[in-house]
Amino acid sequence: MSSEALAEALLARGYQLTEARRTVLTAISAWSGCFSSRELWRKLQAERSGVGRATVFRTLNLLLELGLLERIRGTDDVERYLVTCTGDHHHHLICSSCGWVEELPECPVADKLAELAAARHFQMKSHSLEVYGLCERCAGKRPGQSSK
Repeated sequence: MSSEALAEALLARGYQLTEARRTVLTAISAWSGCFSSRELWRKLQAERSGVGRATVFRTLNLLLELGLLERIRGTDDVERYLVTCTGDHHHHLICSSCGWVEELPECPVADKLAELAAARHFQMKSHSLEVYGLCERCAGKRPGQSSK
């Protein structure tokens, strides 16, 4: 999602678009894939943006609240963020060694979950799927060899 689309989504919901917030949105939208708050903060520092750390965290939390950002916790216990293109649910492959994350483009289990929920008279609202394992790079490493 572009920084303009993120900005429009905030404005449409009545939020102000300060210069600092716009800078954070631009940095987020330039990211391909997942990023941590630390990575985002370092990028903004390197760009000498002048954006405060609190603004970064407030913006991340606002985007999470509005469903424009998704939080993924890796096995390394680092929270990473991913811009959501739609309000739909998302599924991810997560490398438990290096933290690599890839979003799956389709939902391989939606029909089966709906069937299981209906059989139990359960009204399913949403679901998420995180599959942990080793990415191609880490799977090719010999045992005992560092993945980083």
